[in-house]
Amino acid sequence: METIGVRGIWGLEQLEKTGLGAARCGMILIGGMVALNLPIQGLWFGVVSALFLGSIEGLYLWAALVLSRATQADLERFLLSDDGVEASIRMLEPTRKSLLAWFLAFLTFFWVIFAYGVGGISEIGFANFHREWVLSGPGEILFWYVSAPIYALAGGVMIAVVIAQAKALRDAVRRIEVNILQLDRYPHVANPLIRLISFLLITFSTLPIFSLMLNDRGFDRLIVVSTPGMLVFVLTVTALYAYPVWLLKGRIRDAKKRELDSILMALSGDEGAMAESRLGERASAFTISELLGYRTLVESLWDWPIAPHLQKVALFGMLPPLTWVLAGLVENAVGAVVGLN
Repeated sequence: METIGVRGIWGLEQLEKTGLGAARCGMILIGGMVALNLPIQGLWFGVVSALFLGSIEGLYLWAALVLSRATQADLERFLLSDDGVEASIRMLEPTRKSLLAWFLAFLTFFWVIFAYGVGGISEIGFANFHREWVLSGPGEILFWYVSAPIYALAGGVMIAVVIAQAKALRDAVRRIEVNILQLDRYPHVANPLIRLISFLLITFSTLPIFSLMLNDRGFDRLIVVSTPGMLVFVLTVTALYAYPVWLLKGRIRDAKKRELDSILMALSGDEGAMAESRLGERASAFTISELLGYRTLVESLWDWPIAPHLQKVALFGMLPPLTWVLAGLVENAVGAVVGLN
C-alpha cells in the first residue's frame, strides 16, 4: 500500500515513491532544507543560523514521513484479524484544511516568539521593532517573509500528519476486537506515542548544542520566551497520541472483567458460565483448580499496552538532562580556559 499519510503533500509524496530508507530520506530532507536556508540565512545571519533553522525544518518533514510510514504499518497489522481497520487507515491522510490551519498557526507562533524573544518587542515597541528588525535590510525582510513561512510550512505539515494519525488510531482502537489471550498484538497501538516521545526527546537534546554554537543572548531569550508555548504544544500532541492508548487500556480492562466474571460464576456452580469465555467450550470441562489457575492468569495480564515500551522511554528520557549537563560542563570549561588566558 502507498503511504497514505503523505498523500497530497508535494515533495514528501514524491520522495516516498522513490522507496528510499528512512535514514536516506532524513539526510535528503535535512540537507535540502539547510541548503535552502543558506542563501536566505547564511549570507546575512551566518552559517550556524542557517544550519539550525534548516535542520529543524528538515526534522519536521522527516518526522512526518517516518511517522506516516510507521503508523500505517502498525495499523496494517490489524488487517489480518479485522478488515474494518482499513477505514481507519484511510483516515491517515491529512486534509487540506488541516494543513492550511496548522501552517497559519505555526507562522503566527514563529512570528510571536521571534518578535518577543529576539526582537524585544515588549521593550522597544511594535513600531521600532518593525523598523529595526523587519525592514532594516534585505536579510531581515527575507527572514520574516520567506524563512518564517518555510519554517511554518514544515512544522504545519508535521502537525497535520500527527493530528490525522491520532484520529485514525482512535478510530482503529474502537473497531478492533480485544482478545485478552492475544495481548501481544496491541502494543502496536502505543508505537506512535513512543516514537513521538523519542523524537521530542532527541530534538530537545540538540538545543544545548546549538546554544553553545550560537552563543547568542537573543537565542537564549528566544528559548525562554518560546518554552511555555512549546510546552503546551508538546503536551497537547502527546495527549492526542496517548488517548488511543488510554482508550485501548479501558477496553482491555473491560474484557478482563468479563472474563473474570465468567470464571467467578463458574466457580459458583453455573455450568454454562464459561460459554461466554474466550476459551469457549474447552473451559466447560475445567476443574475447580484449573479455573483458579486460569483466574490467576487473567488477573496477571497487563491492562496498559504501553508496558513493553517502558525501557525504551526511560532510555530516551535520559538524553535531554545528559546533554544539558554536558553542555554546561563544556561551557564552564571553555570559560575557565578563556579566563586563564
